[in-house]
Amino acid sequence: MDIRNDETVTSGQMDQYIDYVEIPFTFRYYLINESTKLSLAAGVSTNWLVANNAYLSESGQRQKIGETGGLSAMNFSTHAGFAFSVPVFGPFSFRIEPRINYFLNEINQEHPVKFKPYSIGIYSGIQYTIGE
Repeated sequence: MDIRNDETVTSGQMDQYIDYVEIPFTFRYYLINESTKLSLAAGVSTNWLVANNAYLSESGQRQKIGETGGLSAMNFSTHAGFAFSVPVFGPFSFRIEPRINYFLNEINQEHPVKFKPYSIGIYSGIQYTIGE
């Protein structure tokens, strides 16, 4: 008697996408306050969870498998960095701002291992200044 058991083993990847909307309140101290500006920035932010999805990718296919459980719907974070602003025209200027963000409270409410994420980023864009 010949007994044979063939198993197909595939490998997959699980991806989590957790998105927060951040509303910052920033204090700024100008080191150079001419037409070109250099400033230090620090503040606090409120972060609201707006998307929480988990996906399984396998053999070129991606399938939504649910979401990460136990995440806090609202969190607070701090941020600090510096900004460099260059005038473009009129009240418009180009700003680039390297910054670090750190969550003050844990994003996972129901897990014994607490997780306070941080991020380092470079923010840039066009700024419109009202009054001076």
